[in-house]
Amino acid sequence: VEIGTQISTNMRGIYATKAVKAEEILCQIPSDCALALSDPSSKTSVDDSKVSTFGLNFLQMYANDPKAREVWKPYLDALPTPESDFSPTPDFYDDADIGLLEFPRLVNAANDRKAEITALASKIGMDVDELRFATWLTTSRSFLITIAAPIDPNAPLDDLGRAIAPPTNEQQKVRVLVPFIDMTNHSSDQPNAKLTLLDPEKDDAW
Repeated sequence: VEIGTQISTNMRGIYATKAVKAEEILCQIPSDCALALSDPSSKTSVDDSKVSTFGLNFLQMYANDPKAREVWKPYLDALPTPESDFSPTPDFYDDADIGLLEFPRLVNAANDRKAEITALASKIGMDVDELRFATWLTTSRSFLITIAAPIDPNAPLDDLGRAIAPPTNEQQKVRVLVPFIDMTNHSSDQPNAKLTLLDPEKDDAW
């Protein structure tokens, strides 16, 4: 596979360069290359209904943090901007345009999301347009994954210094950005690939 641009839409995406079989692995990305949009060491799963939080975390943890910005510069510089590789969604519509969507559920969802973003931006003194774009960016490109809950840091250790943790099926959800993979399924009408966590314990790949 390789990154290409669809001529008719001028949109970037991942394209297969040869025929692939069902369930065939197209590419593997080391999990160290994933950008978590919440603290993976937290025992609390993310509230996936508060989408503005993902936008805020992206700005604070990566885009607007000088050290992180330098580490992730190649990926961050490749992301869409308001000036390029960007197709507006209802997040950016005015009230009149949202009303033209006609479907009540869609109208209510769009208005609720705009209100949520505006309220958070006002609360923390952030530019609402910056937060709105970051929220759109993270919700449109991120993946929600499930991982094992972190081990209690106060758990007793065995002779080899390993934490002795009782067996548990407890899991938590984390939303992540994964470079390269986030450009697959750029056609939302015909998704034909999926993300699989291959070996989180050994940190092999996503």
